Parts: sequence; C-alpha cells; structure tokens
Amino acid sequence: MTKFKQLRIEMALDDWHDKWGTALNWHFRICDVLQFRDADIPTEWGFQAGLGFPDDDDIFSDILNSFDDLTLTHMGNVLSRYVRLCDRAGLSY
Repeated sequence: MTKFKQLRIEMALDDWHDKWGTALNWHFRICDVLQFRDADIPTEWGFQAGLGFPDDDDIFSDILNSFDDLTLTHMGNVLSRYVRLCDRAGLSY
C-alpha cells in the first residue's frame, strides 16, 4: 500500500459532514507540518504562515508527521483543488 493511500485512509476516518471545514483542517495541518520541517509549500495553495509555529507537541503527535514531504505535498494539492470546488459549490462559510 502506498503512503498516499495510507494517508487517504487516515483522512477518511475523519468526520466529512462538513466537507469544506474538514478539508481545510487537513490542509492547514499539512502546511503546518511542512513549514515545521522547513519544506517547500506550493505558492498556489495560498498558505501564509502565522506569527508563530504550532506547538512542537502538536506537530510530533500528529499522524501527518509519519508521512514524507512528497506524500504530504501530493495530498495538499488534492485538498487545495477540493477546497476550491467546495467554494464554487457554495459549501464554504
């Protein structure tokens, strides 16, 4: 099983009743992990880092920390497109 598929399974366990909010939550968490690792975050995601980093304990305990940068970036690209589709469908708030 690929790392990407493992990540999809983890995400599927979340509550997707609020599609837009859940997708944003996962997307922000991916950005936080990539930023913490000092990895590149695609500019098309529109991510702008806040004034402070997330708490180290939050990053180290996050399941996303077990995935490599390439897998996280791939999923981040998928989520970025999904969030835009949710926006167009009127699911954002």
